[in-house]
Amino acid sequence: MAKTLYLHIGHGKTGTSYLQSVFACSASVLRAQGLDYPWNSSCDLAADAKITSGNGMFFERYLRANPEAGEPSLGSSDPDVRGTLFSSEWIFTFLIEAVSPPWTGSPWEDYWGEIGAEERVERLVRWAQAKGYDRIKVLLFIRNPISQILSGYQQSIKRAGDTRAIEGYTPRSLLPPRVLACLNLFDRWPCIETDVVNYSVVKDQLAVIAASWLEIPVHKLMHPPAAIVNRSMTHGELEFQRWLNVSLGPSGELVSDPLCQELPHVRAQVIVPSRGAQDSLWEQIRESVEQVNRRIDPQHRYEYDPIESPPPGEEYSFSRDQIRVIATSLGKTILDLRERIGACSPEHYRQLQAQCTDLQKQCVDLDEHCGRLHEALQELQVRHESLVADQGEKNTRIKSLKEELRTLSKALRYRDAELAKRKARPTFLSKLFGGQHWKRRWARWRRAGVPTPPKG
Repeated sequence: MAKTLYLHIGHGKTGTSYLQSVFACSASVLRAQGLDYPWNSSCDLAADAKITSGNGMFFERYLRANPEAGEPSLGSSDPDVRGTLFSSEWIFTFLIEAVSPPWTGSPWEDYWGEIGAEERVERLVRWAQAKGYDRIKVLLFIRNPISQILSGYQQSIKRAGDTRAIEGYTPRSLLPPRVLACLNLFDRWPCIETDVVNYSVVKDQLAVIAASWLEIPVHKLMHPPAAIVNRSMTHGELEFQRWLNVSLGPSGELVSDPLCQELPHVRAQVIVPSRGAQDSLWEQIRESVEQVNRRIDPQHRYEYDPIESPPPGEEYSFSRDQIRVIATSLGKTILDLRERIGACSPEHYRQLQAQCTDLQKQCVDLDEHCGRLHEALQELQVRHESLVADQGEKNTRIKSLKEELRTLSKALRYRDAELAKRKARPTFLSKLFGGQHWKRRWARWRRAGVPTPPKG
């Protein structure tokens, strides 16, 4: 039986969390259809329609190992299993941008830091072939750029601890150029089949698209408890989380995660930058968008989707349920901190205070040390600039000397040539006594016994 490795790679903000919930709820159904969906703790959350990262951890672990080193076969040796499914938007960034896995820790970050995107895709192909997979099917969702950027802004507030207002937000990297890089990498391997689908066109048919891609009847898939997973937020929710990030750093688990998970049906609100900012973003990606559009189904091509929306006012509203969820989450965190502090004995508390004092002193010392290092660095920079200037003068002098050497060498060669010519030129005596006539006369005189030629 031909076996297929199925990779649903996102990218971000294209219904990935919803589809992962569908896959987790349908794990037994997928197995009955001959598909293995490797299970991890993230799948438990996905089955409850919670925010997850999919099962990409397995994918990274298997690629890290030697394909012949005894890693699990993922069902490839089971005659009833025709394929294995991985779903994680992180796979897109892992393969295309060659980033390190967020969960592996520093040793594996160093490991993957030495391996570029092309080698990672090659390792994917070699691993799949070693495990008996005849083909690799990739499902890549894209999204019209402006709505994707706005959804990405919300995600950066919720999950990445961003504190910028929408007008000051610039994505870390724009997605159409990365999609183009993805297509270029995958197209080099005939065994990789890439399906590109525009989420903006099919966002209400994600399960249908996934079932068709997996080659199973759509009615076999089971839907999660909530129809919306990882929803966008309202103006008030987003602003509350943004200012919480300002005070605490990344803290989405306190407010945004509970709100999105417990109240999935709250209607999100659109927060957009000015039309000029949207036009500027579109101009930055226009060329890569056109290149991608030429390579995918016309139905799923990118379209410019500017959004007009009034800016949010100065007042925000919260429903009773929103207030309940926020208060419950913050209250639970505060109680937990109180219990931890209350569990400390006075002696332990004093030790902690002493440790904090020592840490503060160390921070002060480190600041001073950093200041000294900064001054030393500035001095080194000045010295470096001076050395560069001196080296420039030396290079100029060396160039001049080389030019003089070339001139002298040319003169010496000319003189040697003239001397050689003079040596080769016949003298008066050689002309007088070196002719053929005198040679013949001398020969006759020697035969006649004449010792020397006569004078005169």
